[in-house]
Amino acid sequence: MPEQEDKSPAAIEAWLLEAADAAVPPPPDRVLRMVMKAAASDAARLDDCAELSAGLLARSGARRELVRLLRFWAARKPGGARFAPACRAALASAFADREGAEFLKVCGFETDEPPEACLARLETLVSLAAGALCHDKTWGFGVVKRVDPFYRKITVDFVRKPGHPMSFAYAAQTLEPVGEDHLLARRHRDPEALAELIESDPAELVRIALRSYGPLTAPELQDLLTREALGDRPWKPFWEAARKGLKADALVDVPARRNEPLRLLAREKEYGAGWFDALAGERDLATILRMAQELEREAGAASLSREQLAALGARLAFAALGARGTDPVILARAVMVARRFAVPPEAMDICASAAPLRTPETVTAAAEGLGVREFEALLALLAECDRPATVGLVADVLVRLPAAVLNEATSFLAAEGAGDRAAALVRDTVRSRTAPAELMLWVCRRGDIRQAWDVGDAAGLMGQAIDVLEGPRREDRLRTLNQIRALFEDRAWLAAGMGAMTAEQRRTLFMRVSASHGWDEGRRRTIMGRMIRLYPDLNAASAAAPESASPPPAAARLTSRRTYRRRQDQLRELLEELIPANSREIGHARGYGDLSENFEYQAAKDHQKVLMQRQRDWERDLREVRETDFTGLPAERAGIGTRVVLERPGGVRDEVNILGEWDNDPPRRVISCRSRVAEALAGRAAGDEVTLPSESGEETCRIAAVAPLSDEIRAWAAEEPRR
Repeated sequence: MPEQEDKSPAAIEAWLLEAADAAVPPPPDRVLRMVMKAAASDAARLDDCAELSAGLLARSGARRELVRLLRFWAARKPGGARFAPACRAALASAFADREGAEFLKVCGFETDEPPEACLARLETLVSLAAGALCHDKTWGFGVVKRVDPFYRKITVDFVRKPGHPMSFAYAAQTLEPVGEDHLLARRHRDPEALAELIESDPAELVRIALRSYGPLTAPELQDLLTREALGDRPWKPFWEAARKGLKADALVDVPARRNEPLRLLAREKEYGAGWFDALAGERDLATILRMAQELEREAGAASLSREQLAALGARLAFAALGARGTDPVILARAVMVARRFAVPPEAMDICASAAPLRTPETVTAAAEGLGVREFEALLALLAECDRPATVGLVADVLVRLPAAVLNEATSFLAAEGAGDRAAALVRDTVRSRTAPAELMLWVCRRGDIRQAWDVGDAAGLMGQAIDVLEGPRREDRLRTLNQIRALFEDRAWLAAGMGAMTAEQRRTLFMRVSASHGWDEGRRRTIMGRMIRLYPDLNAASAAAPESASPPPAAARLTSRRTYRRRQDQLRELLEELIPANSREIGHARGYGDLSENFEYQAAKDHQKVLMQRQRDWERDLREVRETDFTGLPAERAGIGTRVVLERPGGVRDEVNILGEWDNDPPRRVISCRSRVAEALAGRAAGDEVTLPSESGEETCRIAAVAPLSDEIRAWAAEEPRR
């Protein structure tokens, strides 16, 4: 049968009628292509062509193409009168066998879920035949080993978990089929060819990644390709070669900033009347800015007429006005782009003088979101408009700026003859012990500044840095606090700082670290070990350390294999059984009538909120907590992975085994490291007296011994939980 792709929608419909009666049906992918072409040319033909094609594909047993067709139809006419009956009839015909019937049961077609969601799950299942490639966010890449309709399970050989069984319902929700052109498929089928591509055409490897995963930023690409393709190969030379090839490709959008994604384009960009019409109709501030930056990067100001510059200026003015007082980053970028384009001042008065940017609050907030080069450009723009006012403004906000831009801010002040003022501001703030975390991070990194500006000695600065780590925990400071922690873990930085101290100052710093709760237990002990390796005499200070009034160090986020796997099983049960059952309850309750007075519906929806929150909590826990067998942990003092023998009042001896966050078994005397008893014992040694919570309130006990965990407790902790 000849293909009719160049014919009209009416001719395509006639072709489909002829195909329905043909002895040998046409290829399923051609049928699907015909429907899409007809619908694109004449939307009114969609119902007729789709209904004909659905019956044809169902009779041919082309399940995957049928589901794709139904998804295409549902996306355009989800409430169409002909869609629902045609969909039910086609699915009943194509999925009449046992496997197909089980697929339909778990995809939600019997509930009131939107058909697009049900069909998406069904398309996943029909793609998972034996030998098919797939990906799971927990277990990674895998190959389908077996599909068992009797037990409704799919067995997958994951790289990290071979022979792993998954229910149809869970697989439909979590597995992602991997096509033969996907990066993971190429690595699995022909790793040698992929390795050759890394050397011969780095840009093509990036294109493959973008086709496989969609738009990705440069850091996301680095993480992905290092993990899945490059391995130990250095990233920088690979990326330089790839970027050069991508920038020469008109079908790849390579942004100027690292935090914006690279994209594959369907066709080359054009910046004509249509593009400016789209810009004029855009109301999202971030999109307006992105389009303007793209225009600047790809076309430049020289290619635009005065009318186009005026149109661009009007939209940038709209973005700047909308961002004023709400989004300083968009405001700053809109003004800077407008100034670089030199748009006619009458088109955007708000940007003509950059006045909206000249407030301490705006500059400080903008610095949080701008890159270093952008912040440098912002200072130049402000100085161009009013240099003396800009010098005063930068000095006013200097000690509140992010560490990433403090080099640029202090260099600007020095260039403007205000270097001594900058030094005095930093020196006074640090000496008064009011320096925020960002300023402390910058000063600690800049040893040259500490000496040149006489900010303070190494012992004082490192002590203040510990004060910052022990201060109030704020979400907006977490990244900065982690960077300060990383400094203490840097051997060269630690050696340089301790080398500038007296022996007594080193001992004091060591004692501060040993008693600090600014680190988790594992990282704190790592730092102490490095300090002792640099100065072995500190080992004696460690053994004779007096009790500190500081809170005990926080326990590492660890738990036993037993409880970690139990939490995984709980999450799996939640996703595979409890949440799907709740969805069915919601669908069933809808049939009871008016939702505003429907108790069953409201109760099911309330239960859904509880389940969704539980899912988020458990997924976060499994990301943040690590399983361990408790080997290699110190046992000189009470803490995670130790057995503590207690002598209670009256001479009665007792013992507790301190394990991980989720471990608790009273008969075995296993307690969590997060329990009140464990936190009271943390850091204590044999012979110490400690006040512990008891049934009658509190009691003072003596620690008779601290030892490693017994083999019996270790075996219990490593045991797989019963299912």
